[in-house]
Amino acid sequence: MKHTASVLRGSLLIVLGFFLCFASAAHAQSIGLYADGSCTGCSLEITAGETRTIFVSGPTSGLPDPRDFAGGEFRILGVPNGWPYQVFAAEGILLIGDPLGPNGASVAIFDPPTDYYRLIFTFTLTATLPQENVILSFRALVPPRDPEVPCPTIILSDPPGSRTSCFVGGELLINSDAPCTVSVQSASWEGVKKLYR
Repeated sequence: MKHTASVLRGSLLIVLGFFLCFASAAHAQSIGLYADGSCTGCSLEITAGETRTIFVSGPTSGLPDPRDFAGGEFRILGVPNGWPYQVFAAEGILLIGDPLGPNGASVAIFDPPTDYYRLIFTFTLTATLPQENVILSFRALVPPRDPEVPCPTIILSDPPGSRTSCFVGGELLINSDAPCTVSVQSASWEGVKKLYR
């Protein structure tokens, strides 16, 4: 029985190691919706008649070089009907399309990121009528640039070309009591191994 438990524990560690490698890469290659400029909030309240700013940023940690973060393609779903919004591209960002519109937008980054997060754009959202449990989330560009990759994507420079990867992205909750998670937290393989010793 001890041998079986040991084999199972070893198999679990291998699977978790693979998952962590994948999760760490996903964390490094993701774009999130945030309630604040420090990228720490994933929920906010907007009362009727109030306007709030939402931040769309991409973390650069885990990339061999933060300058590898070259752009992305996606749309953001969940804006309630009748709530007006305005989108403002950050400095050094080219935004083609409407990220909150039915087709989405393409993003190109011209100023390489130097911090942990790279602000891509902000948008203001005005609550014209009260509405609860609003969830903003990422979806694929319509139509996707590459039909083989029908998901929200991040583009990494990979000389001599570029590499496109899917990302899950975060959700932003508005007028909701539900718990939310800001983003995947990076973890080391050593830290996970300690949990199963």
